[in-house]
Order: sequence, then structure tokens, then C-alpha cells
Amino acid sequence: MSCSKNDEEKLIHETAYNFSDKLFNYKYAEALTLATPESRRTIEFLASNLDEKAIEYLHGVTDTPSVAVEAIEIINDTSATATVCVTNETALDSIGKAMSVHHEKRTYTFKLVRIKDKWRVKMEDLRQNEK
Repeated sequence: MSCSKNDEEKLIHETAYNFSDKLFNYKYAEALTLATPESRRTIEFLASNLDEKAIEYLHGVTDTPSVAVEAIEIINDTSATATVCVTNETALDSIGKAMSVHHEKRTYTFKLVRIKDKWRVKMEDLRQNEK
């Protein structure tokens, strides 16, 4: 039994939103449950960059990240992309520097794939697509 395009878009939207919310709020273990198995390496790399100083900073942040899925593109029955905008993104600007909050909207595009009737994010890296 197949779903309609609108049903598929809702499922993709839900996965992209939940994954992005977990990822940008540093809930990496929860983000992993919405990602492909091969995404584990990238997410673990992101987690490994958080030192004690960064974690302390995150505990004091009041402007938490907010995510919104702005566009969904279904490529075929097993792949799609989602464009996600993030405001108040807390990020390390470079290794060894302090974290900071980026209040402006930043845009990311995530690939999604269908695995056993569930949509999962295939995360290869976390480069910002637009400014």
C-alpha cells in the first residue's frame, strides 16, 4: 500500500524537523534515531568537538535554536531533500574558539532516504548552504 504525495511530504517534514531540532539543540543521541546508520560517524564527530567549556556555555544559553522546514523536494520513492532554516544557532565558529549564538537565519539542506518505510536523514556533513 503506498502513501499519497501529501502523506509522504508530511512524513519527510516530520523527520526533517525532528532531526534538525535534536541536532541543533545538541541532543545527538536522539538525532541518531532519525538518521541513517552511516550518519553516525558525522554526528559522533560533531559531538566529539564539544568540550567542557562548550557544554557549560550551552547550559547558560537562553536563546535556544529554533528550526523550521522551509521546503521539501521528493526526488523519487526512496530519496528526498529538506531545506531547514535555523535561528539562534549556537555554534563553534572554529576549533579552539568560544561558542557563539548566530541570531540570523541560517539555511541547511538535508538528504533523506527511505529505509524500511521510514524516512531517515543521511548526514554527510553540516555545511551551511546559504547565509
